[in-house]
Amino acid sequence: MFKKQSTKLVIRENYENGIYSFVEFSDCAKYRYSLTRQWNIEKPRMLVILFNPSAANEKYDDPTTIRCIKRSMLLGFGSIRICNLFSIISGNPKIVISSSEPIGHYTDSIIQDSCHWLKECHLRPILICGWGNNGIFRHRAEKVKKILKQYVSELYCLGLTKNSQPKHPLYLKYTEKIRKYI
Repeated sequence: MFKKQSTKLVIRENYENGIYSFVEFSDCAKYRYSLTRQWNIEKPRMLVILFNPSAANEKYDDPTTIRCIKRSMLLGFGSIRICNLFSIISGNPKIVISSSEPIGHYTDSIIQDSCHWLKECHLRPILICGWGNNGIFRHRAEKVKKILKQYVSELYCLGLTKNSQPKHPLYLKYTEKIRKYI
C-alpha cells in the first residue's frame, strides 16, 4: 500500500565549537530539505544545490558536507546552506532514482526560501550547483534552474561533467576554481 508523504517540517538546531547549525527535516525523517552551518555572520553566504542529502544532520557532517564547509571557509565565506534537487535521505543515488517520492513535499519552497536567505546577505553571496549527471532524472535540474534564476542572476559550479551537468564537489580538489554555470 502507498504511504502518504509526511507534510510537517521539523527544525533541529545545534551550536557547537563556534558553529551554528540549522537543519530542516520532514517529521518522518525521510527527507532533509536544508542544512545550514554558520560560523561568521560578517562574511558572505554560500548556497550549494546538490543531488540529494546523505547522513548529515545538525550535529554530524558527512563527507560531502565536510568538503563543502571546508571549501566555503577556504574561499572566505561565513556560512553555507546545502539544498538538493531531491530531498529523500540516502547515501545511494540508485535508491533516490528507484523511490516513488524522491523530491519531498517542501523541496521547491525551501530552495526558494534559501535563495532569499542567500540574498539577505549583501556581501557577495554565491550559489553553486553541484548535482552531477543524475540531475537529469525527472528533469529536476531544469526545473530547479528555473526556480533559481528567479532569484539570482548567475549560477556557478566547480566544472561540468561530460553531459554538461555541474560536477558534484565531493571528489574535486579544493584548488578547483568556481566558474559561471549559467
